[in-house]
Amino acid sequence: MDSKKIAELVLLAGLILTSLGCQRNTKSDESATDVASFQFNKILFQPGRPRAGEALADAMAPPGIDQLRNLETNAYWLRKVPGFQVEIAGTTDNAECAGVDCHDLSTRRARMVYDWLRNNGVPDESIYAFRGFATEKPISNNRDEEERQRSRSVDFGVIRTSYGRTDSLIDNAGHIDEKNQ
Repeated sequence: MDSKKIAELVLLAGLILTSLGCQRNTKSDESATDVASFQFNKILFQPGRPRAGEALADAMAPPGIDQLRNLETNAYWLRKVPGFQVEIAGTTDNAECAGVDCHDLSTRRARMVYDWLRNNGVPDESIYAFRGFATEKPISNNRDEEERQRSRSVDFGVIRTSYGRTDSLIDNAGHIDEKNQ
């Protein structure tokens, strides 16, 4: 299959993802090898959650049904489109915890989403890694409650496709790449 056909197929997949709630970014250059990159829906959490042993649905930010729907949509595409590989990044805001507690909390968030995906049929090869970044790599400025809510999250970044393209949720400076959210 030639690179132009691959680009068209990936763009079509992007349109499908967009129609189901995932965001799509495309490059606008004339190269036939440019492909769409997909940004999955982030999952938002309540402050300080999840607690040890807490169910995912109880730890998510309200409305929980929207968060579960986002997660189900992400899982659907990871099951149905072979070749996607994602990085799962848990983060915290600057007010809900401090020091090692923030790292533990953000790792629990990422691990909880990873476990949910695996228990819902997402193959191992679709998940590159999960990690907690605490407040080290903020995705917002944390100045008000709305910004802090954006930081209490788990984000998905497509880092590899079967076509060999690599992207990362984490930029070269080690920060979560906000423009690709």
